[in-house]
Amino acid sequence: MAPLTSYSYYDLTRDAPRDLVMSLGDSMSGPVLVEDVESVELEKEFQPLNPAWVTEGKPGSRSKTLSVSKDRLSDVMLWECTAGQFNWHFVRDEVIFALSGEAIILEADGSERRMAAGDVAFFPAGTSCSFRVDDHFRKVAVLRETMTRPEGYVLKIWKKMVRIAFPFTTAPATAKISTADAPSTPIRITPSSTSLR
Repeated sequence: MAPLTSYSYYDLTRDAPRDLVMSLGDSMSGPVLVEDVESVELEKEFQPLNPAWVTEGKPGSRSKTLSVSKDRLSDVMLWECTAGQFNWHFVRDEVIFALSGEAIILEADGSERRMAAGDVAFFPAGTSCSFRVDDHFRKVAVLRETMTRPEGYVLKIWKKMVRIAFPFTTAPATAKISTADAPSTPIRITPSSTSLR
């Protein structure tokens, strides 16, 4: 697993302008999903994790898919687990937004990283690590299918051809979000040590 670097902080309540403006651009064709994750009903029962993954305790999890992209390459999921220690292998790129509880990420060299409410982490596909949860951990995960560079180039070319063949007839939609609706706690961002190409 690539080492996580130090956190940088951005406090929306102090540093953000009066209105946040988000352009939906040509990549989105509908409204933005805004979900009150505290009110989302998850499965009532926690399901045990695969026993082959568990190294300590009896952790269980429950989840709900909140959104899936049109191309089915990305989805957003609410996930929660109980106390225990387990190994995890990320088969897709995953961005984790911690909502409550805490998870300790156990790295191969024996070092530990704490993830708690307000923290954000990125795990590239292929990453393996161990997690220790002392009480519970609740997160929103944004998962994305990875593709090879040639597949990515083909997709970019296809999308460009579609935009040329079917240009917008009107300006892209814009959604305004009042900072009164922004979270009151700071957002902590964990930059990846993997370079973006």
